[in-house]
Amino acid sequence: MEMSIRKRVALGAGAVATVGAVATLVAGVTFGLFSATAQNSSPANFTSGTVSTSHAAGDTCVIPAHVVPGDTGSCTFHVTFTGNVSSFVGLSTSTTGALYDGTASDDSGANKLVVSITDGTTTFGNSTADMYVSTDSANPTAHTFTVNWSLPSGADNSYQNQSASVGLTVKAVQSAHNGSCSTAGSACSGTNWS
Repeated sequence: MEMSIRKRVALGAGAVATVGAVATLVAGVTFGLFSATAQNSSPANFTSGTVSTSHAAGDTCVIPAHVVPGDTGSCTFHVTFTGNVSSFVGLSTSTTGALYDGTASDDSGANKLVVSITDGTTTFGNSTADMYVSTDSANPTAHTFTVNWSLPSGADNSYQNQSASVGLTVKAVQSAHNGSCSTAGSACSGTNWS
């Protein structure tokens, strides 16, 4: 059974029509998409906080050019917390020199230079690192530190021509997610001060 040419042409035309119909359906599905977008009309803006301190200009420690047994004095330093996030404020102190540690004396340091550092509430050690002072969140918060010193009248000739140095460093660091501090004059637990 052979197929006539007319049947072949009709069959071929039907095949072409079928392919064309399928192509039209596919094209219609491919290009006929509904879509939509939405955008936040006010984007979320982030601003980081600040942790800062300032030292009062003009704070100086006036000590006589030559300290002698029986001399006493004090120096006051003013520091202000000026940040805008809750922060721990800490104090590091350093005291060095033969006049302070008594290493050059004949009395084993019994009459060495006496130094105390206070903020009016707490007395801090003379050579300490990162002692907690307070948690500040108000801007500004003022802190006043006083260094009291004296050379006892019992200091003998072995204390002549000796020197000492006292240094104060006030630090502030964010308190959120940074350990805990609770007792003024003590080290904080797990706090990173840098």
